[in-house]
Amino acid sequence: MTEDVLLINEIENKISLLERLNSIIIKFEKTVLMFLILEMVVLAALQILSRFVIKKPISWSEELLTYSFIWVSFLGASFALAKNKHFEVDLFTSKLCPNIRRIIFIAVKILMIIFTILMIKDGYRFASINRFQTMSVMPFTMFWPCIVVPLSGFFMFIHLLTDLYSNIKQGGE
Repeated sequence: MTEDVLLINEIENKISLLERLNSIIIKFEKTVLMFLILEMVVLAALQILSRFVIKKPISWSEELLTYSFIWVSFLGASFALAKNKHFEVDLFTSKLCPNIRRIIFIAVKILMIIFTILMIKDGYRFASINRFQTMSVMPFTMFWPCIVVPLSGFFMFIHLLTDLYSNIKQGGE
């Protein structure tokens, strides 16, 4: 009996750690997204001003805007996943009984978790391959734009585990 209680306490501690990590990741994503979007707006305005008013475009701004957009896209997808803001077509599942809906929900989350594992593994491999290739204009390697794929995959993995656990704990959607 004591071993069971200890095991349950250990599992609850790990889940609590997972939930804290999830909330830290959400705060990080929100902060980085706000910074990147602000940076993109300011940089785009400067690019327009420099190109059409001053007639001397900023050489590195387009490249930085492109890579910032990539980061915003991947981190935004992860943030939307954490907040359950991705679209969902429930035309079919809404007609099913709650138990079947719950099974489908869990199966979909497990498939998404498998996908995030592939994002982490293959994304890191892709970033590593590009660690020596330099950007066209800026003095950085392509590792930095590419690393967002496994990073956002890891963030999504944590969001999905937390969501799956809370759904199982609550006994339904």
